[in-house]
Amino acid sequence: MTLLDASLDAAALQGRVHALVSTHPPSEVAPERFWSARFDAGLASVDLPVGLGGLGADPALQPVVDAALAAAGAPRIEERNLIGVQMMAPTIGAFGTADQAERWLRPAFTGAEIWCQLFSEPGAGSDLASLSTRAVQHDDGSWRLDGQKVWTTLAHLADRAICIARTDPTVAKHKGLTFFAVDMHAAGVEVRPLRQISGEAEYNEVFLTDVVVPDADRIGAPGSGWSVTMATLASERSVVADMASGAAMDVLLDRLRATWAAADSSRRTAAHRDRVARLFVEATVVGLTAVRPELPPSMTKIGYGELAQRLAEACLDLAGPAGALVDHYDLTQPDRFTHVGGAADDELHPTKAFLVAQALTIAGGTTNVNKNVLAERVLGLPPEPRPPAPQPRSPS
Repeated sequence: MTLLDASLDAAALQGRVHALVSTHPPSEVAPERFWSARFDAGLASVDLPVGLGGLGADPALQPVVDAALAAAGAPRIEERNLIGVQMMAPTIGAFGTADQAERWLRPAFTGAEIWCQLFSEPGAGSDLASLSTRAVQHDDGSWRLDGQKVWTTLAHLADRAICIARTDPTVAKHKGLTFFAVDMHAAGVEVRPLRQISGEAEYNEVFLTDVVVPDADRIGAPGSGWSVTMATLASERSVVADMASGAAMDVLLDRLRATWAAADSSRRTAAHRDRVARLFVEATVVGLTAVRPELPPSMTKIGYGELAQRLAEACLDLAGPAGALVDHYDLTQPDRFTHVGGAADDELHPTKAFLVAQALTIAGGTTNVNKNVLAERVLGLPPEPRPPAPQPRSPS
């Protein structure tokens, strides 16, 4: 058990951030150099051990660091490597070995290695434990992976992936799983883009054919993959909370402000003014809900996804007929994609925003599934009818 450094409080961390931005002004140094200095200062993720991007501090203090960095205009590593820093890193901190932490944390937090997540499959989305990707251990200790993953964000740009696979088909589906880190450049890894209605292809399907994974890249014990995955998904849900109360929500509201300012005076009617005001109130409510620790993450996910769609629809309506005019189908290219919008001029285009928003009630957990989770686990309502659980399978 790692002991927390009780001497570190909010004031101490704010002082460390001030020292960092004084020696590495965000406006004057390259993002990669800033991220490297941030890692060395222990401010990448304060709960990680000293020397591995952290300070051994209480994880509840990380928002203090994030807020101070944002106020200083620091570049956000999350925009380049969200999966690596907010899903892989906490998983390694909880379940990884010292060797894995040494190999993977610094490249992730400095943007040198991009990570993706190989979880969902054509036949295993909400019921992830039904996945069929297989991993078989060979005499030399290495594993061979075979299967197909789908809806993998940024797989076409990723260097590594966190992956869950079935290693024992003879036991109950939740018990026969193991968690791995996969080299996305290894032989047998094939990435195929999935073109979206926005013209982008930020999601992909990934085919794994006899992919060799060293046993040193197994995370957790064989058969413990479900526990590791649940911890990883808990981190993913905290990402949604960060989006609802942080930079991603700010991007949505900035888009609405810009669209309102640019709208023709004939469209800035009392009805539209009331609509915009209500949306800003809703955004405040969703943001405050997101930071309430006693509420289930699925509630935030529902609220954020649906609100983002209403915000995008309002922008499209305010723009009027001009909002539907685009000069090309590929509004942005995949290599310009970031998780919170950003640099591309057409990120603020109302048509692009509207099309992209349609995925937000599906990606990261569908609204309908999350409503079932709330109904059953929070409200105690009877569960929906489900098919009988499959019996343990014999090895083929």
